[in-house]
Amino acid sequence: ILQETLRGPLRPMEDTTSKKPKILIVDSNSRSSEKLKAQLSHAFEVITAENGITAVESARMHLPEVLLIEEN
Repeated sequence: ILQETLRGPLRPMEDTTSKKPKILIVDSNSRSSEKLKAQLSHAFEVITAENGITAVESARMHLPEVLLIEEN
């Protein structure tokens, strides 16, 4: 599944009114990612993903400027 996801073209989503840079937080612990989202949302448009597959899909769609990945 991941290999198929990586092969596809970039599909940026429609431009939103947000002028903030985008950050993608990848963390399997939803409590941690929600805390980070609350702390960073004043400066970033925050996108979250729970695993690598959804992270790749989100990155392809949103094209974030910053990736923050939790390491196990």
